[in-house]
Amino acid sequence: METAENVIATVLRHLSLVQNEFAPECKFWLTLYLDGSSTAYVQAKPLLHALGWVNLCEHDEFAGFAYPKMEIRNTPSQICDALRDALSICKETGMEIGLIDADTMLEPDESSFHNLYKSA
Repeated sequence: METAENVIATVLRHLSLVQNEFAPECKFWLTLYLDGSSTAYVQAKPLLHALGWVNLCEHDEFAGFAYPKMEIRNTPSQICDALRDALSICKETGMEIGLIDADTMLEPDESSFHNLYKSA
């Protein structure tokens, strides 16, 4: 897995390319595409939830993937803080982040999204 700083730099670089939908200071949903074991997820879920990540599936619904979201203001400091904390939790628990998206809405069917990061 890449370093947290490389992931964050990639996210910020890609977000700057879609300023027409995600203008500075606007709010959007930062979405993580997590994968890992159910044991790792059970450890990561309460830690992510405590930081404000929502859309976390219940343990019995976890099938190796989860898509937590956090509504966030488009400022480098808020994005960096949110991702640094989430990346740290994932590293500690063994969860992997495959993708990171910016979504205009909470519900995927109603949202426009842009991919900000894809793991190698």
